Amino acid sequence: MNEPETAALLAAAKVLDPRFPKPDEHGVLVRLWQQQLRQVPFPAAQQALLSYYASERYRQHRQPISAADVLGEWRDAHRAAEERHRSHRALTQARQHPFDPDRLHRGVDQAVTQLAQRWHIRRGLNPQQAHERAAADRAARRAWLSVACPHCRAPAGEPCWRPTPRAVGRVRRTQPHPSRITEALQARHDTGTG
Repeated sequence: MNEPETAALLAAAKVLDPRFPKPDEHGVLVRLWQQQLRQVPFPAAQQALLSYYASERYRQHRQPISAADVLGEWRDAHRAAEERHRSHRALTQARQHPFDPDRLHRGVDQAVTQLAQRWHIRRGLNPQQAHERAAADRAARRAWLSVACPHCRAPAGEPCWRPTPRAVGRVRRTQPHPSRITEALQARHDTGTG
């Protein structure tokens, strides 16, 4: 805001609240407010002024508005508008690029393969073996995750569980139960993919 806009804002505040200090002849109050509110657009400052005098806070305390009140109202409104814009942009991007679990799996598989290749290279082994082993492990993991576990009753798509000895609950296992592997092999045999 510039000085004439700040003077207009202070005049409006004086009209709305008789206790608001009258701007002095030397313009000290106007310059002080203008320095504090220089980044606030005039329409936003007007809206903040009206919101403040319509608020429950003013009705309870009857304190004249301060430059900090205007600045706070503007920052809150500005932050809310940015959040709405960010949410809208995220929603638009989500619609343009819907969640693709296969893409996620490919990315994880690629990262695991690269880590395995790095491990093989550091030990002087053939990195192609890492690629082949990662592909085999991936196929096995997807196979046993495609069926529910008859032992721990983990649903398809989730790893097997084991009970915890002390705490109530369970912990994820890194390896499937043997009965789940058997179930996955049987399912692959029944569908003719194995």
